[in-house]
Amino acid sequence: MPLNNHALGKSIRYYRKKRGYSQSSLSELVDKSPTYLSYIESGLRCISLDTLVDLANALNVTADILLRESLKNQAAVMRAEFAEILADCTDYEQRILLEVLIAVKASVRTNKVLFYQCYSRR
Repeated sequence: MPLNNHALGKSIRYYRKKRGYSQSSLSELVDKSPTYLSYIESGLRCISLDTLVDLANALNVTADILLRESLKNQAAVMRAEFAEILADCTDYEQRILLEVLIAVKASVRTNKVLFYQCYSRR
């Protein structure tokens, strides 16, 4: 599976914003220009492995999380993301999140079946 530069850029942008960094402040952390970082986030530039590692370190995420859309084993990456989300939750918060996830999963599966039934008649 080839590297998906647009998905990589979108992921970098997501974690940059989540960490509260501007393009300018992140570019300083990785010693790249803000313009170059903008090109990366837009998917217009390929990045070197060194730059990927620098960005992952600056954003405090693993490289596989940034690359998840280009990986064949996305399930393992998503499990790691779920674990990261739950890491700072109390037992109560984890239980609520579990109940919400169970309800959403059931709804997605129900509506997926209804969606296919509705559109397969056309």
